[in-house]
Amino acid sequence: KKSRKLGTGGSGTVYLGTLGDDKVAIKTYNLETINGVRPEILRETAILAWANHPNLIGLREIKISENIQIIMDYGGQCLREFYNDTSLMQRIIKYEKIHNDICAGIAYLHEHNIFHRDIKPSNILVNVDGAKLCDFGLTKPVSSLMTPNVGTLNYRAPEIFAGIDYGVAADIWSLGCCFYEYFTKSLLFRGQSEIVVLSSIMKLVPTDHAGLVHLQLDIVNLENCNNTKYYRIASLYDESLTHIEHRKTLDRIKQQIEHMLIFDPRSRPNIFSIIGKPTPVINRSQVHISTNYRIDDLAKLHQIKPDVVILASYVFDK
Repeated sequence: KKSRKLGTGGSGTVYLGTLGDDKVAIKTYNLETINGVRPEILRETAILAWANHPNLIGLREIKISENIQIIMDYGGQCLREFYNDTSLMQRIIKYEKIHNDICAGIAYLHEHNIFHRDIKPSNILVNVDGAKLCDFGLTKPVSSLMTPNVGTLNYRAPEIFAGIDYGVAADIWSLGCCFYEYFTKSLLFRGQSEIVVLSSIMKLVPTDHAGLVHLQLDIVNLENCNNTKYYRIASLYDESLTHIEHRKTLDRIKQQIEHMLIFDPRSRPNIFSIIGKPTPVINRSQVHISTNYRIDDLAKLHQIKPDVVILASYVFDK
């Protein structure tokens, strides 16, 4: 049963609802009769059906009629709602748990050679038990054929702006943007267009010639870039925070965030070094790097329910 609308994005609308005695989120897609089922619906369905991790939102069931309803666990309010409703001190106290939970969810994806591609505050859900990652419409296996200009503009990594092949390091960049915003309630890289956001990045983040060459941005005038080794990012605290130890804590967190925002993706930390675990052997046997990767193959591997297989009998990378 649906109760109230939680939000609208892309081609789907999310409602709060109930399934028995449980709160659930119901994501509703209208079927497009001309073009068939949209690729993002298939991607989200596949990932939800496959994933089994406490920090990724869980799938309950799927209903198919004149529309598609994906019924998921209710993960709580989004990160933006959470930081707007809480004091800076509360956010400091909650940070470690939220950070660890989201990093664990991302690590699960990256371990299976999958990356999210749209990490932002509205796709991070927070409740009393912790945090979960949601919205897998852009999530896909890593391949050499990546769609350019994907993801939400203000959280997009510089290598995506550059139009070169990109990988899981782009998720790390987006995560750094989210954690900065978590404390400051402000976008780090501002702008309404690609060129403005990229210019904002290059003014705030240390940008060396090697990184520009790798991203094929070597024609950029270095005089317009931050060619120092220091970030020009504002502190995470304001005058309301007077306790020196709390200020020191936020200074350490700021350094962690800056480490996620290294301009050259080759030098950016991976999610496993961030959580302090050795990088595993990436499991490519379960998620193939292929443009003809089929969701029904994934279903056979993970014993996904038949109704999901019927819905997802299309090419994953369509």
